Amino acid sequence: MITVTRSLLCQVRSVLRRAGVGKSKSSHPEIIVRAANDGLRIQVLSDQLAIEYHHAGQFDAQELVVPCDLLVAAEGRSEDLVTLQSQGPGRATASWIDQGIPQELELVSNASADFAAGFPAMPEAFTDNSPELLAGLATAATIAEGERTRFALDCLQLRGTQGKIVTTDGRQVLVQSGFAFPWTHELLVPASRVFASKELAQAGSVRVGLIQDWVAFQSGPWTIWLRIEKEARFPKIDDLIRDSAAALSRLSIDQQDGQFLCAALARLPSDEPSHQPITLDLNGQVIVRAKAVGQTRPTELVLSRSQLDGDSLSINTDRRFLARAVKLGFEQVCFFGPQAPVLCDDGRRQYLWAVLDSDGALRPSADAIRIEATAFRPFESQIPHKTSRRRLNVIHTASQSNAGNQDGNNRTGNTQAGSGRPSNGRRSLPELTVEGEANRPIVQAMALRAVLRETLIQTNELIRALKRDKRQSRLVASTLASLKQLQKVAG
Repeated sequence: MITVTRSLLCQVRSVLRRAGVGKSKSSHPEIIVRAANDGLRIQVLSDQLAIEYHHAGQFDAQELVVPCDLLVAAEGRSEDLVTLQSQGPGRATASWIDQGIPQELELVSNASADFAAGFPAMPEAFTDNSPELLAGLATAATIAEGERTRFALDCLQLRGTQGKIVTTDGRQVLVQSGFAFPWTHELLVPASRVFASKELAQAGSVRVGLIQDWVAFQSGPWTIWLRIEKEARFPKIDDLIRDSAAALSRLSIDQQDGQFLCAALARLPSDEPSHQPITLDLNGQVIVRAKAVGQTRPTELVLSRSQLDGDSLSINTDRRFLARAVKLGFEQVCFFGPQAPVLCDDGRRQYLWAVLDSDGALRPSADAIRIEATAFRPFESQIPHKTSRRRLNVIHTASQSNAGNQDGNNRTGNTQAGSGRPSNGRRSLPELTVEGEANRPIVQAMALRAVLRETLIQTNELIRALKRDKRQSRLVASTLASLKQLQKVAG
């Protein structure tokens, strides 16, 4: 008999979801539960990945293999115990109490008799790393999502001597250094988002070990094994990364402008989902320009706090790469020409991406819709339960301003638009609505969302008022009943 807590099963299931284990409906991984004099181990094994949770202590030696259905049925937030008991080869029962009601589940495993024996062993030695290793592996996994053709674009390259993590999807490259690996050669392992699990990050430092065909990463009670891809090929990317000192131009992105970009880039017009192009116009001003087919006026984001050093140029690029560079915390972007890959380099990390054909770059337009980054206030305080607006200035061209100001007044051509949301202490993104486009579906959807949110607030207030009235009614009824009893006693 083996006992585990429902909260531990919940943690295991969370890590498995992040790892993508059992994501397919046709794939239900088996769970190995081992008890011994050195502790309790919960293990999950797949073709390329192995996961273990180790709880130190002394237990009677026992081993069970149960299906993943156990996690779905018995997980919970409480520390209530789940009792696992063997009922013969491949069969077991799980029992627990759910809010005072006994629960029991029959577990039937389809695993082979030697399945548990295939779980990888623990490395004899580990090399210590800072918690930044987990963040580096998690970030690399978000890039390594390319399809495997000639090269293993779904893998990470771990360079032992250099202490680097290299990843690419064929269009972008990220190199992260400063790590310590206990090998001198280069290894390929499958990328996994399991390293973004909060359960692993809570443990602190990370240790790395090598055992036969596996690389092991240990963080607190958790150990993650990644199978080494010995036959896979990885592209040579070193020749692509140029020295940042040779850049013809450098864009220094202000922190507030970066926050503005993260909020606004995805909302710029686009009808090319495969590339999502924008034009980065660096000519006196720093302007991000976009336009969808059928639109007569482009939309421009003006980064007035950011600065360009070097030659003026115009870059046609996928907006997602620029957004990723900003989210990764790079403050400087290096350009080597309108057709050359763009590089971000902070000394420890290099992020490189390929640009789009320069012929597709959008030229400046006299009637462009211009949105100033200086109007963006990401941490603006808001009053709860009241509608507030986050304002973005929409600056029209001089000709439009003059046409709209024929009354002789010295007014600007600025129009403020956009809607916000009750933050209750949370950050919210600006709504980029502009004059003359109120009939766009996205604008109508935003307006409907604001109305529904206000309706929800009023509904909650009404429910609270009804509950107060109900409590008062009960109090009055109780008081009247007491008075009637007193009258009977007095009579």
